[in-house]
Amino acid sequence: MLGSAVVNTCGLPSPESTDDIPSYAVSTVAHAALTETVDEMQAMIDDDFDNRMY
Repeated sequence: MLGSAVVNTCGLPSPESTDDIPSYAVSTVAHAALTETVDEMQAMIDDDFDNRMY
């Protein structure tokens, strides 16, 4: 269980309880100790989603 998130029977956090789960950008910057800011990483993620998916 992540933080205080409520976990439903399939093991995934319910949508109402995901406020304390960090975003992909926050997690990536923190885990990889990147020099990019969270905003820069989020912009890269958004660009990849918009332009590189499929």
